Amino acid sequence: PPPADVAPINFYRVAWTDHEPDCDDVDCFVADTDTPVPVLPVQDLACNSNYWFKVQTVNDFGNGPWSEFSSAITTLKAPPSAPYVPIGHFISPGVVQLTWEVPATDGGSPLTHYLVRRIAVGGESHSSTDSVVTSGLYRKTTDGSYAFTNGFVETAVLRDLDP
Repeated sequence: PPPADVAPINFYRVAWTDHEPDCDDVDCFVADTDTPVPVLPVQDLACNSNYWFKVQTVNDFGNGPWSEFSSAITTLKAPPSAPYVPIGHFISPGVVQLTWEVPATDGGSPLTHYLVRRIAVGGESHSSTDSVVTSGLYRKTTDGSYAFTNGFVETAVLRDLDP
């Protein structure tokens, strides 16, 4: 049995920050493990961002000292969220100008272009070899609008995910 003045670890306390820590007096988020197992999944971190972590043990006698901060750990990039629903404005017979708002999150990487797909009445999707309205990659304009012949349209955002 362990000596009377030694207690097993009850749990770990983990602190993290998204600002490079230059001292111990940095604002941190804190979470505790539920068990004495030294593992804690940390969720809801921003994509493609640096975080620094430190750990503390806790037992029946109290809190141990904090570890030093880790080196920067960079989260992975991810696909962006969907853009907001496009709105069509007729600008001439047979032509609709689409506008939409950019996605709420870019997944940690700047958006480079949008994929706009026309789905004809009846559900047939047009490919890049069809008429004037084609699926494919289009460069976005500063206001995020494009002109296409009318039809039902879905949008999705694409960009390079390489680090």
